[in-house]
Amino acid sequence: MNASTASSSFPSSFSSFSSFSSFLASPAALPAAPSAVSTQWLCDHLGSDTMVVLDASATRQNFDRLHIATALYADLAGDFSDPSGAEPYARPSATRFGTALDGLGITTETTVVVYDTASGQEAMRLWWLFRSFGFERVSVLTGGFAKWAAEERPIG
Repeated sequence: MNASTASSSFPSSFSSFSSFSSFLASPAALPAAPSAVSTQWLCDHLGSDTMVVLDASATRQNFDRLHIATALYADLAGDFSDPSGAEPYARPSATRFGTALDGLGITTETTVVVYDTASGQEAMRLWWLFRSFGFERVSVLTGGFAKWAAEERPIG
């Protein structure tokens, strides 16, 4: 996907439409986040107004039962997939991806940390989606929710 195609695909409701499209045109504009962050790093930055923590667990019930404090639920099978795709979890259009980010309050200036409550497969899928759209300020939580909970870190 080229930058002009991507920027014209994002809905005007996306809160940072112009900055996100500019980011896609110039990926070096913002520093990339590390591919993975530790539980200590996340704990040190939890509650930052420039960071969003996303739980990519397979079901909303998992999230509702237990999640990292301040985390938001990322509906990988719904909001972050193409419902008309030939395969489950098909990559969404840029418009659908932008709408999902808008709904979660994510802009190009947001640092995103993703995790899940299982093997990490869902978190890695969400990380890949962000990266595939040129969003480089995204990291996976090393050890996921299991490590976070075992260390008795804040849970919501």
